[in-house]
Amino acid sequence: MLEAGTMLMFGAVLFASVAFGWSIIPALLVGVLLFVGYGLVHRCPLTVMVGRAVGSVRSASTVMVTFVLIGVLTSLWRASGTIAYIVAHAAAVIHAATVLPLSFLLCSAMSMLVGSSFASAATMGTICMSLGLTMQANPVMLGGAILAGVYVGDRCSPVSTSALLVKQLTHMNLFDNITRMLRTGAVPFALSCVVYVAAAVVATSAGETSAGATVDAAAVAVAPDATGVSDIGSLFSSTFDLHWLTVIPALLVVVLALLRVDVRLLMLASIAASIAVCMGVQHVGWVDLLRLLVFGYHAHDPQVAALLDGGGMVSMITVMAIVCISSAYVAIARHRATTTNICVIFEFLGLYC
Repeated sequence: MLEAGTMLMFGAVLFASVAFGWSIIPALLVGVLLFVGYGLVHRCPLTVMVGRAVGSVRSASTVMVTFVLIGVLTSLWRASGTIAYIVAHAAAVIHAATVLPLSFLLCSAMSMLVGSSFASAATMGTICMSLGLTMQANPVMLGGAILAGVYVGDRCSPVSTSALLVKQLTHMNLFDNITRMLRTGAVPFALSCVVYVAAAVVATSAGETSAGATVDAAAVAVAPDATGVSDIGSLFSSTFDLHWLTVIPALLVVVLALLRVDVRLLMLASIAASIAVCMGVQHVGWVDLLRLLVFGYHAHDPQVAALLDGGGMVSMITVMAIVCISSAYVAIARHRATTTNICVIFEFLGLYC
């Protein structure tokens, strides 16, 4: 009964936090107090629980360095024009008859590169949705293809915070874990491609897409309610120098990941290349460079800002706080007097003991 009451109270706090749009951090801290109280009822010494929690948080701190590198990397990719280059050239290959499968594939590729579903949806996802709506694609199928794509790399990208957290908690080799996920996800991925191709064929034969409508590389039609932009290439060209060198930071991640280079070295190599591109190609000054490393990239053009703003060390603070608190949860559950009961609750939350 006590277990159920603890879980219900914690669930109520979490749901209230989400419903009112509050930060989840206070809700998680309340959860810590609830579970510590639960442990005290079961005669777990407070000093033992606190000591274990501090030790668990300290052990999780090793992954914090990686999270900081991810924040820096994503900010630099925005400022160097790497993401802009990829999105602009990817948008040029989308056609009305293939917008559904291409949206899925392009969003999948972007999420594998940046390791974030939110960043992928905000950049490639926004462009694919805008182009698809202009081409009269089914918005439900198009939204499904985009959402399915952006989550592909959210778990199995070498720069994904989720994959790195799993690696830290399970003490597994990151690339072995990613290989297993890719192997088990190959069939669902292939079936998804078949479904979106079939949906595109049906839509085309039913006349749901405009006959002969294509996207010209020099004139990409974007739905006005999405970004208000009529030409993605011109939009990004007005802010960035879309030189082929801007794609080198992304290529480094792909090549070094295939060579199974340690993820921190991988990111440091991409960060160094991005800094060189920022200064040599985009002509970013030292002061602006240091500012965007900490606070993220912020474009002067509001249309570019809607697509690319973000990143930086500050953007990772919430993630790092969640990881620390989650580590404390697991440490509390490890005491022999509470393991049997609290672990059931934590397994429900995805925090394995």
